[in-house]
Amino acid sequence: MMSTDSVVLSLYFETPLHAPSGSVVGTIEQPVQRERTTQWPVIYASTLESSLRTSFMQTAGEQAAKALFGDDNGGGLSISDARLLLFPVRSSAAPFLWLTCPAVVSRLRRDLGRTVGIQIPPAPSVKTDEIVTSQAWSHGDSPLAADDIVLKPRAGYDASKLMALLPSDSSAYDVFAKEVEASFGLVSDEVFGFLVRTGTEVRVIDGVLGDEGNPCYDEAIPADSLFYVPIIGIGTKEAKATALTRFAEGCGTHVRVGNGEPIGRGWARTRLLKAEGSAQ
Repeated sequence: MMSTDSVVLSLYFETPLHAPSGSVVGTIEQPVQRERTTQWPVIYASTLESSLRTSFMQTAGEQAAKALFGDDNGGGLSISDARLLLFPVRSSAAPFLWLTCPAVVSRLRRDLGRTVGIQIPPAPSVKTDEIVTSQAWSHGDSPLAADDIVLKPRAGYDASKLMALLPSDSSAYDVFAKEVEASFGLVSDEVFGFLVRTGTEVRVIDGVLGDEGNPCYDEAIPADSLFYVPIIGIGTKEAKATALTRFAEGCGTHVRVGNGEPIGRGWARTRLLKAEGSAQ
């Protein structure tokens, strides 16, 4: 049963996302935030809330931001971690493919079912040497390379409803969902895990050296990744409705998430899905 006390915010990153975890992994001084169990990239709730608060302060003022995101008396919204849904992977069949896996789809179905009520078809099982393609797939049925993994296409998953989380048809996103669906595929959980662990961007941090004088690096999630986050109203029924309405009214088309503002990282195009399935 869907809840009228919830919305789902999707974030399609137009530029790479640098949201560091605060730990060091090898020579990577600033690795991206990842789930502990799966090691999939994630955006921690604290990072996302801070970014949204800053955005609302700029557009609606400090008091409006405090009412939604909290002060000493608490706020009107509960924001969880933003979960990865689609990950761009270079391919021999296209500039890149948007990939996901059965475990991600299963989680998405649960999250949408308890919030906005959008029904996503269950994912089929996928072998490690194949990619289950969308019904709108446009790259033929010959084996292809996804990064360095050779996969055999197998039709056909109905991804049309999943496309509801993409930016809506406006401005530069006219017919964008059709483009994504034409290059969408499901890979196995194992292959997806490998790709999201190894397919990030790593670059030298200017002016930072390790203990032995070696360069240090930071890590970023590539542009064209799609995340989503359920947002829940807090308090009485009236308070929940008021908070969610204010959030919908003040949520801009773009928000900047994480670090890296001087080099343009972290810009995401937003879409807001409400309980009745309509979007803003």
